[in-house]
Amino acid sequence: MISPFAGAIAAIEGYLLNPAVFDMPFGVHFQQWVTIAFIAGVLFHLRHQELPVGRERLLIVSFWLFLAYAALISLFAEVSTEIAFNKLYEVFKTVIVATFLVRAIRSTPQMRIFLLACVIGILHGSLLHILGERFGYIHPSNTLGVGVFPDNQRPVIVLFVPLLFVISAVGERKFDRILAFCTLPFALDSIVNTHERTGFVSLSVMVVLLLVLGGNKIRMRMAPVVAVALVLIVFRFTTTEYWSWVSTVAAPTQEASAMSRLEINRASMRMLIDHPLGIGYRNYAYFSHFYLDSKWLLDGARAAHNSFFSIACETGVPGFFFWGFAFVGAIYYLRKTRKGSPAGSPLAHYALALEIGLYGWLVGGWAQNDHEVDPAYWFVALSIILIRLHRQEIAAVAAGVVETVKSAPVILLPPSRRFQPAMPGRVATSMQRPGTAAVTTISTGRPRVDNAR
Repeated sequence: MISPFAGAIAAIEGYLLNPAVFDMPFGVHFQQWVTIAFIAGVLFHLRHQELPVGRERLLIVSFWLFLAYAALISLFAEVSTEIAFNKLYEVFKTVIVATFLVRAIRSTPQMRIFLLACVIGILHGSLLHILGERFGYIHPSNTLGVGVFPDNQRPVIVLFVPLLFVISAVGERKFDRILAFCTLPFALDSIVNTHERTGFVSLSVMVVLLLVLGGNKIRMRMAPVVAVALVLIVFRFTTTEYWSWVSTVAAPTQEASAMSRLEINRASMRMLIDHPLGIGYRNYAYFSHFYLDSKWLLDGARAAHNSFFSIACETGVPGFFFWGFAFVGAIYYLRKTRKGSPAGSPLAHYALALEIGLYGWLVGGWAQNDHEVDPAYWFVALSIILIRLHRQEIAAVAAGVVETVKSAPVILLPPSRRFQPAMPGRVATSMQRPGTAAVTTISTGRPRVDNAR
């Protein structure tokens, strides 16, 4: 049976490497099959010991409460129960993956490999988005905001951009740094190619936060990476028309598209006041004509263009609370991991990248409906895993079992059980994996551990 960790890699690559623009033969959806295999693998290994569990499990519980309430209120949808449940089924599949992902990653090395798999997926999606039309792989319509992922291109890439910056600067291994550094230009170009102003705003916010929250070491190492990224964006990836379009952000009341967002937000407030329990999931667009003037409608409907108003209006105040609790809680635990881990710890670096990725995604959510993007839900699961790994590391240090030396855990034993020279006639061998203590085994089969410093 497939291991949970291998299944997790397959599931996320099924999303990132199997874009919706490709048609699968016989109507088979590859992503669904690998997700089923992943779930089966986790259930088969369910008896394996889980990482120490705390209140962070409430984040996943909150997702399920959100789904339950959204399903309940959608039974009384204002426009269409069928639309509501069809869309909720997609969210249900996303939450399932996030739920089982928590049990799949059990160590820092596995977290590293999982995030590198995400980087490879982002590289593939970015290249396909940039070059796909030129080589006839994708339709020209997919080169703008839609992109090549199952969800819109911009929010997916935005979530991972901080990870690319952080790994490029302080990745654990040279391979990691080279891979992230080579992926970064394509990811930035892909965001620019969507021609969405929210992409530029999100990037600006994330770069500033990386420099502010990253600490001196990351700031120093990130400086050349940021400089190269800025040069590429200004002189290679963008045009005069792009900057003219982005400049309208400074004067939203003078540009029709930006002005419509303000009017839609006012309508959303009125809708929420009239329906505090919700109008039914994904019913906003078809109910908006009761609150918007016809000049703001497109074919008689208009989406909220705001993740927060979409959730609040469609699932009401209770649904918004459950949904928001999960993401606010994820940010809280990522901050806790980042601040509580030793300087230079991989856990701190990963937590920083994921935290700022969520900030960028939330910023984009103020102008677009980004609340169904799968990787955002993965990030909540990863925040749970990181705080558990952090808690495990702290407990081991407190118990004197592990000492952190240059962010690598070292197993300590009482002086009487530390390394002793091999007795005459016996052969001693030393085995050590990266990031672990050197384990010395004598021919008797009894392991002894070096206090490597």
